[in-house]
Amino acid sequence: MGGSITLTFKDHELLYESGRFRYDRHPMSKYLKSNKAHNSIVIENEEYSTDKETRVIEHRSDSDHDWTLVQREESKGSKWSRGVFHHRDSQLLVVLDRVVADADSRISQHWHLPVKSEVEHRPNNLSIHSESEENLNIAWISNVEQTSTITKGRTEDLLGWRSVKYGESFAAPVLKLSAKTKILNIVTVLSPGASRIDVARVSAPLAPIGDNVHSLPLVIMLNDLAVPILISMNEASLSCEFGVSK
Repeated sequence: MGGSITLTFKDHELLYESGRFRYDRHPMSKYLKSNKAHNSIVIENEEYSTDKETRVIEHRSDSDHDWTLVQREESKGSKWSRGVFHHRDSQLLVVLDRVVADADSRISQHWHLPVKSEVEHRPNNLSIHSESEENLNIAWISNVEQTSTITKGRTEDLLGWRSVKYGESFAAPVLKLSAKTKILNIVTVLSPGASRIDVARVSAPLAPIGDNVHSLPLVIMLNDLAVPILISMNEASLSCEFGVSK
């Protein structure tokens, strides 16, 4: 699935792909093949096609971090880019999503969580405590106000299911961050382990970011560890650089 990511920490899966169910046209098979069942972007009323190419625009890696940028154009003309920045020392993942839909649409990020999870909600920030005792902390900022919901085992308009054995499925939670807009810029920080995330701008209080972000310095705090980054999200570029200083 183009742009989808998974996350494993200390041999425990914290962000899943949902499996396959069967190789037929059963509704569960169609759902589990769709972008709704992956850690990806869902654009309401857009036709997602596996025939559409997800292009790798950039990849670089060094001893401190990794960066990968991919882009897609959907069947009705919506375009989206996803950049994933990995800070090796802290194990942080910073996910940058920029979506330009063909019209105002409900645009959502989906994150598929461990089956047995307890969720602690805070504004623009939550912690997932799984049965494996490995936590996942998620924080986000965006250009528009977003709603966050967790769905498990919805039978009408299938959502929140997983399959690990052929022909069998079971309910599993999915976190959905969504907003109705034409342009979505969202910075999502994923931190596995016990550290909680505090995201703050270096130069201004935390507030919604703009439709075009040319230079946004952030500092991500993990307990006593500060991870400074510089973000750009606009029509010309999508980038994340380590080591901002102000």
